[in-house]
Amino acid sequence: MGDGEVLTMADLKNIAKERELMAQNQIILDLNGVLIQKLKEKAKSLNVKIDDLIKIILADRLGVL
Repeated sequence: MGDGEVLTMADLKNIAKERELMAQNQIILDLNGVLIQKLKEKAKSLNVKIDDLIKIILADRLGVL
């Protein structure tokens, strides 16, 4: 959608559906401070966000990469 374009009801329903699907793909992890610190250090050294580092590690360990 460009600037000035009007969203239709169908557009709004599609956006809502996409957000719902995205929410279904989220997980919450409780990690201890040491693990979080190690993740922060590693993410900084690789110049990536912690979330992305966790995805990479999980994909690697699960054989997806």
